[in-house]
Amino acid sequence: TASRYLKKDGLPKAIITCQGLTYNYLFSFWVAESRIKGTPLYIAQHGGVYGECEPNGIGEEYLERKISDSFLSWGWSDKNVIALDSMKRLSIAASIISRMKPKKYDILIITTHASLVVSSYFGMYGYKLFDYYAHQERVIKILLEAGFNKIYLRAYPGKEAAAIKLLALNERIELVDTKQNILLQMSRSKLVLFDYLGASSFIDSLRLNIPSLLVYDDNISQIRKSARENYELAEEAKIVMNISKFKRNLIDIKQQGISVWWHSEPCLSLKMAFTKKQYGFGEKYLKKWRNFLESIS
Repeated sequence: TASRYLKKDGLPKAIITCQGLTYNYLFSFWVAESRIKGTPLYIAQHGGVYGECEPNGIGEEYLERKISDSFLSWGWSDKNVIALDSMKRLSIAASIISRMKPKKYDILIITTHASLVVSSYFGMYGYKLFDYYAHQERVIKILLEAGFNKIYLRAYPGKEAAAIKLLALNERIELVDTKQNILLQMSRSKLVLFDYLGASSFIDSLRLNIPSLLVYDDNISQIRKSARENYELAEEAKIVMNISKFKRNLIDIKQQGISVWWHSEPCLSLKMAFTKKQYGFGEKYLKKWRNFLESIS
């Protein structure tokens, strides 16, 4: 019954939220009042960037970790962080569909909107907008030089206009429909590329075992020190890389063959180690969540 989770004064024994404090002012006031009266607050991760990027002194993560009793992560560990697992789990149906659909795209670039990169990483530093656009152009030019006949680009939903300038780089670039399911679009791709750190869809792509690359520019965003060891595994597997290594790594992958590279023993073992440490893959996540919930009820 509900009374099991309430104290004698009618307030909850604990509050767990993801985005409630961001969008709901009434909820925020209720949480504040409950906190004053002794109710512990746990905030769960609700997107990428958390636990991955520097600087972390600006933005949502800093605030959420500051005001909560503990922060619930998608697998990574840090001070005042309880490492659980992503609640953004994929359904079995999505995994099955991904195997049934024929491949449609040789390569699909999943991008974001530059304003989100700026707000997530740098707060007021708007000049990074132009750095991100330059990074996107550099990624595409390297792909064109590598001989991809067609490059498909998925813009951030509702921000398609910002990606139109990229179409002018070459007639072989085409935008995909952002109204279509991103998981299905990724599953129909021979290779999916993410051009920024903190892409939560990168986690989805790895869960579906789709050949994936994440190419970042450390002039725009840096991997934080606490995550460096985990990301070194991904970089050794050549699934995450700085833009300075992209051209050389891409040539190696194409020469080896995308499917051969992705299913090779070195890539498989490094990928497994990285996803387990950074995202909690392979863990008994339901048991971990159940134990946590029982401990605070």
